[in-house]
Formats: sequence, structure tokens, C-alpha cells
Amino acid sequence: MRIKPTIWMCLALISVAGTAVGASADTIMARAGVSAGVIVHIGCGQGDLLAELGADNGRLVQGLDTDPANVRAAKENLLAHGLMGKVSVVLFDGRNLPYVDNMVNLAIVDRSVSTLDRAELMRVLVPNGVALIDGKKIVKPVPSNIDEWNHFEHGLYFL
Repeated sequence: MRIKPTIWMCLALISVAGTAVGASADTIMARAGVSAGVIVHIGCGQGDLLAELGADNGRLVQGLDTDPANVRAAKENLLAHGLMGKVSVVLFDGRNLPYVDNMVNLAIVDRSVSTLDRAELMRVLVPNGVALIDGKKIVKPVPSNIDEWNHFEHGLYFL
């Protein structure tokens, strides 16, 4: 059976669209529109992407995985790259993210994590925070009761 060139192009685009598998940190960061902050890779596997993400300053990077063997392998990978401490990896239950509300700037969710609830993911993202799930970009909206002015004494008038 011969596959048409347009189908090959679609398959190539699908493989590039994956957030964690085969995409470079620069590609992911550009796609997300996030350059710094708290970056979390959920379903980090053996930590190859973590090492790449953690190599840049201005990022606090953490990997989460449900498999203890992956966590051990990711830690060894980070140690080999001299990034352990700057980048961390922890075991998690697949459902409850170990972060306070509105903390994460970018969450990269691997396909292998199917037990994570979208509401839990949105809970930990900052307003305008980004989640990349299977190549889909989801941006947490800014609540209507806050604005973007972050200066001290905002809203006070001096005469």
C-alpha cells in the first residue's frame, strides 16, 4: 500500500506536535510562550527534557513521575549533567500535584499521564500560565477580579 505525501506530512506534524516526546526544550518554550518561572514536566520519564529545560537560568524545573524507576533514572541523568539541585524529580500519585494554587508557569504533560484531572492542572497554573498536553496549548484565564498592575500601592491616589 502506498501512502500519499499529504498523509506523510500530517504524520510528521503530529509527531512534532507532541509536547515531551522528541521536542526540544527551546521548541517547547517557544510554543508555550514562556521563558522563565516554575516549569513542571509531568510524566518526565528518564529526565532528558528536564536536563535540557534546567540548563537555562531563570527557570525552576521539577519533574514528576508515577514510576519509581523513572524517578531514579531521571535523578541519575540530572546528576550526570550536574543539574541535580537546580532541577529536581519527585514521585507523585498521578492525581494530586504537589503545588500550592497559582504557582506553576508552564506544565508539560506527557501522554503517559492519563489520570491527571484538568481541574487539578488548572489549580496549580498561574493566571496566563500554560499547560501543554499532547501538543495542545491550554492557557489559564486571568480571573476578572484581578488586573495586571502589580505596583506597590496600586489604586491609591495621592494629592
